[in-house]
Amino acid sequence: MRLLSPSDLRDLAVTSFAFSATRPRLWVALERFLAELASHKVAEEVWVGGSFLTAKLDPNDIDAVVVLSPDRLDAAGAEVAREIYEGLLDQATLLATGIDASAMFVGDSILRAYWQGVFGFGQETTAKGIAVVPFARADR
Repeated sequence: MRLLSPSDLRDLAVTSFAFSATRPRLWVALERFLAELASHKVAEEVWVGGSFLTAKLDPNDIDAVVVLSPDRLDAAGAEVAREIYEGLLDQATLLATGIDASAMFVGDSILRAYWQGVFGFGQETTAKGIAVVPFARADR
């Protein structure tokens, strides 16, 4: 797992692929996704994995896991939770944007291990990287 700023992630996964037809469009969708998440102030970080972080020229989507703070989500209220789960993390978002996102809570060791396995290894058990985009914490 590697901490990356959004600009570092862009350099790694988009700028390096000058001939990609899909990466620039997916990047714009990811920037919007990250901005909307940041506006709610409930996410600790977003993990990015899948073919977007490989040498594949034209990935179909961006696989992401949003790591949520249960305390901040609870404090934000039901409307924000609904916007997160029914807006950003639903199938319609995937179809419209190419962002295939799931969620887990900080401290959920079972889901953390699951997503590390999914994002951390290819189909042939080849180790792959996971980009972690952190959000600024409200208490800092």
